[in-house]
Parts: sequence; C-alpha cells; structure tokens
Amino acid sequence: MIGKIMSDGTLHISRAGRFRRQLCCYQHDPYGGECMDFCPLFGEPTKTDSGIILRLCHGKELMFSQLTDERSNVIEQTKED
Repeated sequence: MIGKIMSDGTLHISRAGRFRRQLCCYQHDPYGGECMDFCPLFGEPTKTDSGIILRLCHGKELMFSQLTDERSNVIEQTKED
C-alpha cells in the first residue's frame, strides 16, 4: 500500500492510481471528518523490516510499502517499485 501524510496532516492512500483522502469512520459528523494527525490516536510512522507501520485509533495499524510524510518532506521507502 502506498500512502501520504499531507502537509496539513491528512492521510491519503493510493487507490486505483489516485491518492484519496481518508475519512474517519468513528466521527459522527454527517460530512465525515478526515483522518489526520490532530487526533491524539494518530501515531507517527514507524519503519520496520517488513514496511512502514502507521498506528491509528482502536488498535488499527496500516502497513505501507511506501509512505511520504509531507509534514517534514521526508520520503520513506522500503522497496523499489
């Protein structure tokens, strides 16, 4: 999976060749709140031998092969695509 944390802290995941912003399924906002780093349950990316892990709320973890963090202009990659 390929993802980006945008400069404003929102999480985007590549789906069908396009980056799509991710909405929080736990917010009860009728317009849907975005999954972003202002949430205290949004973890920092951690590089491991098997990929880059991003811990989210309710014990969820996303595993990325490539994650760009535009908050700090750092690109982490675990393999060549």
